[in-house]
Amino acid sequence: MMGKPADHPHAWKQYRNLLLLAAAYFAGARLGLYFPTHDDHITLFWLPTGMAAAILLRWSSPHNIAGIFLGALIFDLSLDTSIPLSLLSAAGNTLTPVTAVWLLKRWGFDPSFTRQRDLLALIVTSAISPVLPAIIGTGTLWMGGLLQPSGIPLA
Repeated sequence: MMGKPADHPHAWKQYRNLLLLAAAYFAGARLGLYFPTHDDHITLFWLPTGMAAAILLRWSSPHNIAGIFLGALIFDLSLDTSIPLSLLSAAGNTLTPVTAVWLLKRWGFDPSFTRQRDLLALIVTSAISPVLPAIIGTGTLWMGGLLQPSGIPLA
């Protein structure tokens, strides 16, 4: 008979990694706020997405996806955003690296960049993967009253 997951050292390592990834995502998000473009919630540099994509590309695991979501959720809650809006925003912020890694793996991306198509895959993925989460994020800020329709850039 198997014991509880907590009885296994491997389980503790997964939970530790989940919490470390959440803390790293939170720290990267906080750092991103030092480069605001519109107000306190919109930033030009969002370092956690690149970090999360690199981690998922190297170690694709549901625990890592959960760590990204947890870090994004804690970050959004630290901005005094409501729980439903924080959940929606965290989902959008998790969706970007997950989508990027899915696209890169689907296209046979090789991180050693030995082929020209690897660079092209990275460029195209970098352009495509943030679109849906950006729409979710903008909609979340608008629904939360943190962004007025006149402040939404259309071009």
